[in-house]
Formats: sequence, C-alpha cells, structure tokens
Amino acid sequence: MRVIVLMVVGFGLLSGCAAVSDSRFNPLNWGRGTAADPVPENIKPLVPESKKVQVVDNRVLVGSLSGLDVANVQGGVMVTATGQASVAGAFNAELVQTDIDDGVLTLAFRVQHPGTAVAGRPTQVSVGTFISNKTLAGVRIIRVISRTNTLSRRS
Repeated sequence: MRVIVLMVVGFGLLSGCAAVSDSRFNPLNWGRGTAADPVPENIKPLVPESKKVQVVDNRVLVGSLSGLDVANVQGGVMVTATGQASVAGAFNAELVQTDIDDGVLTLAFRVQHPGTAVAGRPTQVSVGTFISNKTLAGVRIIRVISRTNTLSRRS
C-alpha cells in the first residue's frame, strides 16, 4: 500500500514537469525567443558604410625578377619568386593576385621601400605564396610581374 501511494505521488509530480518544460522557469528555455517576438524590419548595420576601413596598398612593384619557381604541393602549388629591389632595405614583400584572365593567373611582386634612405646595394628579395587547386581551376599559366620584366611558368 505504501509503495502504491509513493508511486501515485511520484507520477503526479512528473506529470507537472510537462507544464514546466514550456514555461519560463525552465533554464533550458532561457535565451530563446518566442514565436510572438516581433522581428524588426529595418535593422541598422553595426558599422555604417561611411566608416568602413578601406586598405590602401602603398607597396610598389619590385625592380626586376630574377627567378620564378612553381612547385606542386598537396592541395595546390607553391609559387616562389626572387627579385631585385630598386633600393636597399626593401621589406614586406608579397605576391598579390591581380587577375585571372583567359587561363593566365597574374601575380604582382610587391615590396615596401624604407621611409629613409638606406646605404648599400639594392636588396634581393624572395617571396612565396600558396595557390589552392580551387583557384587554379582553369589556369594554364602563372605570370609574375615586376616593374621591368615578367616571368611565366605553366601551372
């Protein structure tokens, strides 16, 4: 008899849990919106268009190219270029993708010149970049440009 009474009381308490599962007292429902919450139609952006940052690349093309290598690696190719900067102390070199046109991927070899004149011979600069197979789809030739010359390799 005592077991039956405890079972009836236990089932009575558990049946009340169904009502709590949809209530705001259930911690699992905290942070969820309800279907009745209105959705605003014109939400203002967090950063206005006039305040967005536009990056300007002040680097220049390297003086001349002396070498270009295209090596197959997993997932794409590694393009390595070597060039002679027109001034000593050039730094911050990068191969920047400029165009993919008619199966030719064009990369610009850009370097940054020091703010003040540096004594010495012009700097030899080497730089590499990875190009994925997805980017290479349809590309037959990889071309790297400098200020005075251009080198190309088959991809």
